[in-house]
Amino acid sequence: EKKSMTIKVTLNPRHSMNYHSHKNRDEVWVVISGEGETILDGRRQSVMMGDIVIMKAGMKHTVIAKSELKMIEVQLGEEILAEDKTKYPMP
Repeated sequence: EKKSMTIKVTLNPRHSMNYHSHKNRDEVWVVISGEGETILDGRRQSVMMGDIVIMKAGMKHTVIAKSELKMIEVQLGEEILAEDKTKYPMP
């Protein structure tokens, strides 16, 4: 049975998450306000309020805020551990 954890993320303008991946979980981001840019496996895409971004386990991902960016992050997996994160240099 999959577990889930939901968190609210706020990024200030020009701030970003680490570029990273997870082995044991998928993630879904729902953008609730602001504008930003995602990088998914090296591909850049603009995101704004109402957009939904889906990252399967193993996919490298980050988000960069253009304005203040608020998202709901849903983590889905067999186990959800902070250690399940591999970081990479920003592309």
